[in-house]
Order: sequence, then structure tokens, then C-alpha cells
Amino acid sequence: MHFIDEVLLRYRIRSVSITQSNKVKQLLTVCYIQALHKERKKKGHDSFSEENYKKYLMKNRAFDAAYCERVKQDKLIKDNIDLYKGKPNKSLFRLLLMFRLALFSPFYHKYYIHLVGNKLEMLKIRILSKLKKRVCSRSFFLWISIFICC
Repeated sequence: MHFIDEVLLRYRIRSVSITQSNKVKQLLTVCYIQALHKERKKKGHDSFSEENYKKYLMKNRAFDAAYCERVKQDKLIKDNIDLYKGKPNKSLFRLLLMFRLALFSPFYHKYYIHLVGNKLEMLKIRILSKLKKRVCSRSFFLWISIFICC
């Protein structure tokens, strides 16, 4: 899959939209679902319940108005980071903004840790699948050579 660096389309998301008004809750819900998925893969079942979900949201401050307001302010910085993506003359500035968010914003600290964790997991899967293909193709040729020799 190939991506181009140039932004071809931009659109505005209204600040009162569902996506923007529940940003913290939405991201925490994604994290919760992914944690349940990992648990289900390990144990064969997960511990989902409406009560556990609400406890998770409360623990992670999804209903704290001051925290959510801070996230909205930090979202403006995140929007600038996204805006400068693919612009070489802004790459250092973009990197500094990312570090600022990762260090000083509790929400985006979790966001970037989660993002890096997912990217590492995908990289691990890609590497393992390539290794598996190599091993399978080598063993296939080994079996063919044994069959031909006999």
C-alpha cells in the first residue's frame, strides 16, 4: 500500500459533533476493547460487563469536566501535528509538538503510548509472517528435493 505525502482533501469537523464532544470517552473505549481482546486471546474469555466498563471510564477520568476541557485544548496542538504531516520543512516543529503532548498531556501521553504499542504489535506480526513464509517455502523446497532424490 502506498500513500502520497500531499494532502488532497481537508475538511472541518465541527467542535460540537459527537466525535469531538466525546473524544476522551471514545478513545478510552477503544483502549478498553483492545484490552478485552488481548484478555480473550490469552484466557479464551474476557471480563466485560457494563459495570467494569463504567469503572474503567471513571478510573481514566472520562467524566471529569476539567480533564476533558484540557484534552480539548491539547486537541488543538494535535490538529497542528496532523496538519504538518508530510511537510518536510515542518517536521522538526511537528516532532517537538508531539513530544510536548506526550510529556505534558496525560490524555495524549496514553494516546501516544497506545499508538506506539499498536505499531510495534503490527510490526511484530509482519516480521513473523515474513519469517513464516520463508520457513514454509524452504521446507517446501526441501520436501521437493527429498522427493526427487528418492
